Amino acid sequence: DLETRFAAALREHLRPGMTVALGDGVGAPRCLDDGASVCSTLSAVARCVGGVRLLLGWLPSPPTGFEADAFAEVVAIMPGWGVRNVLTSPTARFVPTRLSSVPSLMRGVLRPDVLITRVVNRAGRFHFSTEVSWQREIVDAGTAVFAIADANAPHADAGPPLTAEAIVFIGGTSDGPAEMASVVPDAIHEALADAVLRFVPEGARLQYGPGKLGTALLNRTQRPVRIDTGLLTDAVVDLDTRGLLIGMPSATYLFGTDTLYRWADGKPILRGIDYTHD
Repeated sequence: DLETRFAAALREHLRPGMTVALGDGVGAPRCLDDGASVCSTLSAVARCVGGVRLLLGWLPSPPTGFEADAFAEVVAIMPGWGVRNVLTSPTARFVPTRLSSVPSLMRGVLRPDVLITRVVNRAGRFHFSTEVSWQREIVDAGTAVFAIADANAPHADAGPPLTAEAIVFIGGTSDGPAEMASVVPDAIHEALADAVLRFVPEGARLQYGPGKLGTALLNRTQRPVRIDTGLLTDAVVDLDTRGLLIGMPSATYLFGTDTLYRWADGKPILRGIDYTHD
């Protein structure tokens, strides 16, 4: 079955001293088609192999089935969010660095040997789905890809497909990316947004946060704007529906509900952190 194939592929590929990276964002791989947990399988194999380091990016929710003590070391790019409990492990730490520095770290001292990530299959070619983040940097640097192809994930990657040479394992899933409920701004956020929007001219390029104030800014603007940001949320869909989104937005992560994921499918939106946070 797929769990056996996945575990066998990991055992065949992993050696003590190797580093494994787990794809991040709402597309962090969770389950294979038979329901087997990616993190629990990886933890079991890492415990058996011994001496494996794990690299975690930005996880909006905790990794299910993950066992921190199965790894020699767990390194997180960001504290908080889904890695908060992981960082209580004595072998876990986070790297205190700017996001703009992450790509160079990933190519250098943190460079992983294996990336396990969710992808989409379009006409037999595999693409990143709901995030590019730091992943293309490490694949281009020679990291091997364990690709979990999701039949229910969007294709929003603005870059080229992954090369066949980079992919050493292909599994399948249909669980789709994690959905993150839209926030509803309070009256104070709407008032603040109105005050800010007085200084935002038509055609301005906005970076916004995923919280209530950022949502209020997009909800309440009456002028067409461009979006160049880190996290793209459901608020941009409404902006587009109202005819106030200029051109194609740019981001490195999608972060929202199925409404956003369906809207983003087929759009060249996502680029790496080296582009969005330079």
